[in-house]
Amino acid sequence: MQTRSAEPGPATARSWRLAPPMLAAGLVLVSAAALAAAQPQPRSAGGIDDAGSLRERIVELGLDRQRYVAALRAMAEGDHERALRILETLGAGGHVDAQFRLGMLYSRGSGVEQDRALAVEWFRRAAEQGHHGALFNLGVAYASGLGVERDIHEAAGWWRQAALRGNPDAQFNMGALHYSGRGVERNPEAAREWWVHAASQGDAASQYRLGVLFMTGEGGAHDPGRGLRLWRRAARQGYPPAVEALDRLSDLSAVKSHGD
Repeated sequence: MQTRSAEPGPATARSWRLAPPMLAAGLVLVSAAALAAAQPQPRSAGGIDDAGSLRERIVELGLDRQRYVAALRAMAEGDHERALRILETLGAGGHVDAQFRLGMLYSRGSGVEQDRALAVEWFRRAAEQGHHGALFNLGVAYASGLGVERDIHEAAGWWRQAALRGNPDAQFNMGALHYSGRGVERNPEAAREWWVHAASQGDAASQYRLGVLFMTGEGGAHDPGRGLRLWRRAARQGYPPAVEALDRLSDLSAVKSHGD
């Protein structure tokens, strides 16, 4: 079963398909230390200085946003040199969207010389800040050997992090890995759970594959009615395997009716 890839990017793509998780996928445990940190703290004498620093940071964030928008505008106008200069300055300063965008540019060679290793470096910086698109693209890089040594186990780790942050492509891939046993232990039940997450976000491929599992009962409940409904949802999006499956069912039904 194929996973997905992007030409590493945030948008969905197909082939090496390269929200919060449902409770069944795992519980989020909050430590006592984290709870304590969330409690209101007494104000110190440094409060005024802290407030001043906060105002400065808010202004700084606003300026960063303006610079980022300026970089995107420069890219749209074909001024890649200016866009790259702005993005690299922002990325070096920790701007996560700029880091992700730099990874995209170097991965695709858009306005710059293609450098997949450098793309991975920028994706990794953004991933360290929890950017789900960057986490997904690191998985793609490791699964495909783009800029790094191919390592499906490493890919699975990055995809899992992206999936837990609600990335539907990563959720689809985790389902595919668990179903096939590539990079993780084969576990149709886990595959079903990940495809439930992605299907709930409207992912047609996950809807179709989840429908297959409900049709067969593999990995959980046997519920052909629900499987059929999932296939219809995928077919409404024009997903070819779902359309073909429904056509076959229609043909079988017609043959049966004719025989009766």
